[in-house]
Amino acid sequence: MCYPALALLLALLIAIQVAPQTAGGGSVTPLYDKTRRSIPGNLPWYPLVVFGDNRPANEMSVEQPEVFYQLLSELENMYPPAVIGLGDHVGYGTPEQYEKLYSLFSKTRLENLWLTPGNHDVHYAGLTYWKQYIGPDSVIVDDIPGWRIALVDSEADQSTWRDQLERAYSGLGNRQLILGYHRPLYPNVQH
Repeated sequence: MCYPALALLLALLIAIQVAPQTAGGGSVTPLYDKTRRSIPGNLPWYPLVVFGDNRPANEMSVEQPEVFYQLLSELENMYPPAVIGLGDHVGYGTPEQYEKLYSLFSKTRLENLWLTPGNHDVHYAGLTYWKQYIGPDSVIVDDIPGWRIALVDSEADQSTWRDQLERAYSGLGNRQLILGYHRPLYPNVQH
């Protein structure tokens, strides 16, 4: 086999391995990228919705609880410029659970889904399926004049957590910071 053909075959194999796949075989665009829109800088106010811990009581269930469907209905009626999720969006982090969550959010017209993982989101395979279906584990957004929204991954190791916090504060200037994460800062606080 000649080298250019071998290089092309190798590049194709790498591309196939890297492209996120659903159980049905199709690739997905993570919700962060799929829903990302620029927020106008001249709105009189910016109603943002924050939610979290919407996972099913049975952590192995693929089906979301009824309250999550109510939340989606309310969000569709409100149509906020951004929706912030603070973790535990699925029960155990299996691909089937992420596919279901992705499907539910994809059926809405919501924009700017900014989510950070919780402990239940990463039980099964760490951040593998999170990144495939949801997007980055930390998000920094400076779209709203005078504000920065930073979501950091409290499930990360201490070094990564510190790096994310430093990025959140870096270049903040005169903006106010809204910092979101899942797990309490004090690890011995009871649920």
